[in-house]
Amino acid sequence: MNRLFILILIAISLISCNKVLEDIQPKDQLPIAAAFNSIEELEAALVGTYDALQNPDLAGRSLLFFSDLLSGNIRSVVSADLLEIANLEMNTNNSFIADFWIRAYQAINQLNLILSSLPVVAHQDGTADTTRVERMEGEAQFLRGLLYFELVRFFGQPYGSDIHPDLGVPLLLNPITSQENLSFTARASIAEVYQQIIKDFNVALPLLPEINPMGRGRANQFVVLAYLARVAFQQEQYGLAAQYCDTLLADGKYTLTPEPADFFVDEGSSEEIWTVISTPEDDLGFMGLTAFYHPNSGTGTITQNLKMYGYNAIATEAQLAAQLDALPSAQLIDLRYYGGPFFNPSLISADSNFTLKYEDADNYADDAPMVRLAEFLLMRAEIRARDGEITTAIELLNQVRQRALRLVDDQGGLIPNGEQFFLFNPDDFSNMEALLEIIHRERRVELAFEGNYFHDLMRRRADVQGLPYDAEALRFPIPQREIDVNPNLVQNPGY
Repeated sequence: MNRLFILILIAISLISCNKVLEDIQPKDQLPIAAAFNSIEELEAALVGTYDALQNPDLAGRSLLFFSDLLSGNIRSVVSADLLEIANLEMNTNNSFIADFWIRAYQAINQLNLILSSLPVVAHQDGTADTTRVERMEGEAQFLRGLLYFELVRFFGQPYGSDIHPDLGVPLLLNPITSQENLSFTARASIAEVYQQIIKDFNVALPLLPEINPMGRGRANQFVVLAYLARVAFQQEQYGLAAQYCDTLLADGKYTLTPEPADFFVDEGSSEEIWTVISTPEDDLGFMGLTAFYHPNSGTGTITQNLKMYGYNAIATEAQLAAQLDALPSAQLIDLRYYGGPFFNPSLISADSNFTLKYEDADNYADDAPMVRLAEFLLMRAEIRARDGEITTAIELLNQVRQRALRLVDDQGGLIPNGEQFFLFNPDDFSNMEALLEIIHRERRVELAFEGNYFHDLMRRRADVQGLPYDAEALRFPIPQREIDVNPNLVQNPGY
């Protein structure tokens, strides 16, 4: 690999889908004017960035899998590098972390190239209508903000921490098109990175339509609203997050599927806000989500911690006692854990060791669930609880529980009014903290294996696998190859 800073690899990055670039010599010199000659070529390059996001090094595996490994939801022994992440004993040559960094910055450079080229090409190309140009700009701004959001959450301390607030990630906002304009960029502060993320999202929001004419898998206004809510939530700006959630949840644009598995089996369901689409032709094979989570591959096993403190604790002791007293032969079933012989498909394998959220074991072509409704119902529930609106918070929480839980008799039949034993009411909670604990547990179970739990722990300043949230071992190291070639990069403490 060229020892130059990895962004110079634009010539072999995913913009290679544009034939114009294949003809440019030498390959480390890509002047913007020569790179794109039409809106169609820019559209193809934009599709290439979605392909980059689909790659296993990003949303096609790592962005979700890393969170499970770090937080203790999943163990994996398929490789020494993944075991390092699970054990919180990472080193600077970890191949999975290095590939994540490389792929993200390649995509960022491509997005910068698109954003720089778009005004010039739009002016020159008479076929470029304003609506299309705005939509493309909005998508590029959104995707760049998303990538910086993912990078800073893994390589930097949580937002607002006073531990190393200056060590975010490098902010590259202009394209590197030749060796001559290559610069060795230092790490921006965490606050600066978040400012750029929010700026990118806010620029994107009015440019994007409510429904993207390019179809499923492409960003629209509601996807951006969802990420603005996530950013505000991560920053503990709960009032702002509530505003975004309210807009997202208004008018019933999205509805929960009848059962939890429906979202994963029936891709494109009413609960889907955004997924990164994968098809058999994409051929992610044994490196994608299905291969790392599905029992056929056997690489990511569910931990006892998640079983004990997540699934097995989803009904409180008081609820279980009340049910046992009234209906001793009844069984409470959580469809997110055990479908049993009566409800199918299950979301957990028969031996309870693997998730079946990524069930397409025939061709390994499961979509990556980036944004779905249940997360934002629970986000809004937590914010309502923090505001003291206990009744509304419980109503939102109960929407998710009612979809997931069933009380059945010993023949598998639904027990009438069985929800009284697993839905909550205000009398069940002595204080706000007790309600928040239940909501946090519900988030862990509902959103398991979707890249959420580690970031939730960081936001709440909670311990992770026995370590405090700001422990050096919880931060990814900057890849050694980047430190070697960029004298302005500072390594994370502890490496």
